[in-house]
Amino acid sequence: MTSILLDREIEALKEENERLRFGMTALLKELDEYRVKLGIKEKIDEKKQSTVNRYSPEEILELADLLQKKVVDLPLSVRTINGLHISDIETLYDVIKTGRSKLLKSRGCTPKVVNEIDQFIKDSGLSWDAYIDDIIEMGAIETLSKD
Repeated sequence: MTSILLDREIEALKEENERLRFGMTALLKELDEYRVKLGIKEKIDEKKQSTVNRYSPEEILELADLLQKKVVDLPLSVRTINGLHISDIETLYDVIKTGRSKLLKSRGCTPKVVNEIDQFIKDSGLSWDAYIDDIIEMGAIETLSKD
């Protein structure tokens, strides 16, 4: 009986994840349209283009999923998870968006914590200056194109 309930809960979570991905893609497209209307959208510069294009479609999907994971689900030490929690950082996306220098200034993130995060980001194939919004957008587009 518990197994059936657990399976249903897992399926509900998967459906919610897909719904959120679809919503995120729609919001990103809408944001792009507003940027164009306001005249503030710039063409992707060569560095950004080459950075994002270095990933294969499969890697984009993996990185997009990884960026959306909660820090408690990542293979990080309790110290690091607690430090990020104190700093109100919930996902890997939030970590990279916050930036290394801002993390070092936050109350919960000691240099040891930031060094562990540095290593995890490096091992994951990302970097602090990764174009994570573009990676997530491309991941959402890849997911939609597979359906």
